[in-house]
Amino acid sequence: MWKYISGAMPPQKRKNEDKGTYFREYEKTKRVRNYSTYWEKDRSWLKVSEEGMICLTCQQYGDPKTNIFSSGCKSYKLDSIVKHERSKNHEKSVLIEKAKIETKSESKAAKIVQTLNKENFDKLNKMFRTCHAMVKNNRPLSDFNWICQLDEMKGLHIGNTYRNSSSAKTFIRAIAETEFNKVSSIVQSGKFSCLIGDGSTDSSVKEQVMWYLRTSIA
Repeated sequence: MWKYISGAMPPQKRKNEDKGTYFREYEKTKRVRNYSTYWEKDRSWLKVSEEGMICLTCQQYGDPKTNIFSSGCKSYKLDSIVKHERSKNHEKSVLIEKAKIETKSESKAAKIVQTLNKENFDKLNKMFRTCHAMVKNNRPLSDFNWICQLDEMKGLHIGNTYRNSSSAKTFIRAIAETEFNKVSSIVQSGKFSCLIGDGSTDSSVKEQVMWYLRTSIA
């Protein structure tokens, strides 16, 4: 166009370096940026102070040497906030904060463990009841496995572990120790006691000694 205008000189093209310098100077000297409270929407961690924009999460759990939002960022631009929000430093601080806030019972790992523990507890509870019934009715340990199979056929979830005579013996011993501790506690707290003992043979013609204890608790 300029060649058709007599005596007119086309304007010089601005170099890329000049453009960069111009915009940097414009940002520093001419353009005034202000903080917008709208940026805090869905960003509870974002606050502004005299030092600039601050990330409360990174300020508490982040590294101030590598995170400018820990001390204060004066680049009041939404782009600066978004970049910080997506940074690895911020994500790491958020994870640390969540781990601090969550109680052991509320964390995902704890809930998984609780679920597994409850399932195992229910299985063992059924097995302990079976062993208790076997002892009360003088049944042999070999009955434990087929009784568990019968429970499975009834719709009770027993599982495949601990279904053997050795485990049944362990369960019975644990029940006996618990009951023995209960009786011992009662006897120790009693002021008067009466003990009677007698011997007899069981179904296998083995000598068994039985004790009968009576006590009085005030």
